[in-house]
Amino acid sequence: MRILLVPSADIDAFEQMGYKTYERCRAAFKLWQSGEYDRVLLTGGMCRPSRIQEVPDAEIMRRYLCHKGVPEDAILIEDEARDTFQNVAFSLQLLLVKGIWSKQTEITVVSTKQHCRRFRVTFWRCYKIKICEHHVNYYQPLRERMAEMLFYIVHLVDPRGTSFIAKWNRKKRTFSQSAR
Repeated sequence: MRILLVPSADIDAFEQMGYKTYERCRAAFKLWQSGEYDRVLLTGGMCRPSRIQEVPDAEIMRRYLCHKGVPEDAILIEDEARDTFQNVAFSLQLLLVKGIWSKQTEITVVSTKQHCRRFRVTFWRCYKIKICEHHVNYYQPLRERMAEMLFYIVHLVDPRGTSFIAKWNRKKRTFSQSAR
């Protein structure tokens, strides 16, 4: 079983995919068209207040891929994750619950090179799982690239996402019901 794992990056106002998420989905669709993959696993929860977002990122991505022609039954949705740590943990949990995961399962993460490095560290250090990577290239301002380096270090030191920095980052992406 070969699976494309596509994490969300940004959802703009009115539940539209931002440029980064769009580029990841576009790359995943091209890979899907190759016929070499069995499933597409979309991962991403709701990271914005309800005035901006009422549907999880993964669902917005699913709509795009279905519109492009990926069969609905080939798409798996993980719609709770708010960061890379949770993308990994919740995606693996979903694969186990669905009975899809085995030692022969091959996961290809579709994201930027820097983001794939964080996935690689977390999959390996927490679960001893090697992943494949498909790098998506798009412009990232210096500030974003610096943040990626910082979070790579966080993943090296804290692969399970239990440190203060990881929890703080997750909390700033979580909104109470009153804010929703």
